[in-house]
Amino acid sequence: MARRVLSWAPFLLSGAAVLVLSGCGSSSQEKKGDLLETHQATPAQLAVLDRLRGTWDVTVTARAPKPGIVTYSETYEWVLDRQFLRGETTLKSDGTQDMVMTTYDAAAEGYRFWYFNSKGTAFDLPLGTWDAKAQVMEWKNGPATPFSFTARWTFADANTRGWTVRFKDMRGKVLWDLEGTAVRRK
Repeated sequence: MARRVLSWAPFLLSGAAVLVLSGCGSSSQEKKGDLLETHQATPAQLAVLDRLRGTWDVTVTARAPKPGIVTYSETYEWVLDRQFLRGETTLKSDGTQDMVMTTYDAAAEGYRFWYFNSKGTAFDLPLGTWDAKAQVMEWKNGPATPFSFTARWTFADANTRGWTVRFKDMRGKVLWDLEGTAVRRK
């Protein structure tokens, strides 16, 4: 079975070209602002993600690509010196399992989110934004992309998170339409 990788290829390809052309690993005297410079997130930026830490019971309603309901549990924990939050699901009722990594990217000024599943699918979301007043995190692709992608987390309270994922192709055909609720285990 061929592995599907959904990615923001133009950005990755241009980033790879920058790495090759910049001679990554050239000297220990890297200039300020170089691609390899560390851009650590502040504690406040990472605190937004800390609200995910713990174990959640999740129910997902899919309208596309295949209608149905999937249930599972997911657990998020800090890794790599508390710079990344890793999430992993139990075996879902549909027989799949997921793993995610997320962090705040201070250089790009947004939240990164990488998704991997047991079917071999992997993708990274566009940079996410946090609206503290509305308690909403959102990922949207830009207008130059030939498809439409939006993912949104809404925190009703410290123990309840709703989310949606909508993905349409360049003709407007809905490829993914998912809605879920996650409730923190006490």
